[in-house]
Amino acid sequence: MLKKLRLGLAVLVGLGFLSLYMNFFQAAPWTSFLARIQFVPAVLTLSLGTVAVWLVITLLFGRVYCSCVCPLGIAQDLFSHFGAKLRRQPKFQYAPANSRTRYIILILYIASLAVGFHLFFTLLSPYALFGRCMTLVVHPLAVFINNNILLKFSGLDFFGAVVPVEHAVYGLLSSILALALAVAILAIAWFKGRWYCNTICPVGTFLGILSQRSWKRIGIDADKCVKCGACSRLCKSACLNIREGQVDNSRCVKCFNCLYVCPKGAISFTSRPASTEKRAESATAQQQLIPEQTST
Repeated sequence: MLKKLRLGLAVLVGLGFLSLYMNFFQAAPWTSFLARIQFVPAVLTLSLGTVAVWLVITLLFGRVYCSCVCPLGIAQDLFSHFGAKLRRQPKFQYAPANSRTRYIILILYIASLAVGFHLFFTLLSPYALFGRCMTLVVHPLAVFINNNILLKFSGLDFFGAVVPVEHAVYGLLSSILALALAVAILAIAWFKGRWYCNTICPVGTFLGILSQRSWKRIGIDADKCVKCGACSRLCKSACLNIREGQVDNSRCVKCFNCLYVCPKGAISFTSRPASTEKRAESATAQQQLIPEQTST
């Protein structure tokens, strides 16, 4: 159920942003709302209410924003899905977090914002990256197809009425840079899933710090887990350590693939993950044994 809810919301948000940036016809009024609730724009415009909502949601449920509201994350999921389908080798596998790189980039990102170094800031901002790729690459390509291909067949009933669309002309260098960034990020997603979100993206790192201590988290029940690895192969964040029975919730983007695929129901999304409870009980038992061993 959680996975279906996440997919439904992601599809709705993705179509909304597609409508907003294509804008061949009048975009639906609610699509502009999607732009206003993005995390970084909310911070820059001092929309404290929006920022507070996302902080509370992250503290309660983890990185929901990254899962189904960030358009760049949704685009990566799409490419990651097809990449996993077409590869013959195992889809994904656990990898330790590159924490040093993540935190250094986050510090540089905040510093660039503080001193007004906008180039570094915009190159790393996920929504700015998405907007630049859509404006400089996807939209001009769609306009070219509409004006130069579909118009030639507009008389056919299959295509219906096709009208020419005017578009702005952008610099070649800006378009090439946007295309290069888009190709790089989507190529990484094709092979490595959410690696960009969990290594480079400063928003993902910041929300990950909060998500690590969120009220509800993904956990593995050691008594039920048979270490089949089914969940790990579907974890696009590479954060499920089956061998140790641990989940790095700072990198988990709450796709809920692991809940859906686990054959034993060993994975849960709860306020007290089973793996955490087991470790706590084990630590308590060991502490109780120490005085007994000392007295003997």
